[in-house]
Amino acid sequence: MKLYVLIKSTINNIFVIVLNETNKVLLIKSPGVLGFTGTKRKTPYAAEALGRKISLDLLSMGFSTSYIEVTWLSPFNKIVRSVLKGLRYSRRLHFDKINARISVTHNGCRIRKARRK
Repeated sequence: MKLYVLIKSTINNIFVIVLNETNKVLLIKSPGVLGFTGTKRKTPYAAEALGRKISLDLLSMGFSTSYIEVTWLSPFNKIVRSVLKGLRYSRRLHFDKINARISVTHNGCRIRKARRK
């Protein structure tokens, strides 16, 4: 069975959503579920612990040898790398495809008004 994992990293938090083939949501987790509060939620350690928790939850749900397609909605950084490291923790979940879905800039920010002389 194929699973889809979406990783969204915001300014203060990390969200991981697991979907099945019919786009039914199986899990939604963030580091707050594991007891991380405040600025500790955005650390790579919290991201790795979140990945481990998700992999163990998937194994307990019966997805023992599943192929995972991972997509993240933010730039590839330490947080995404740590979540992927945590997902590999069980060694029974295999990565099928790894995607990045990063938004394209439209024209940039508006430039500042010229200073008066």
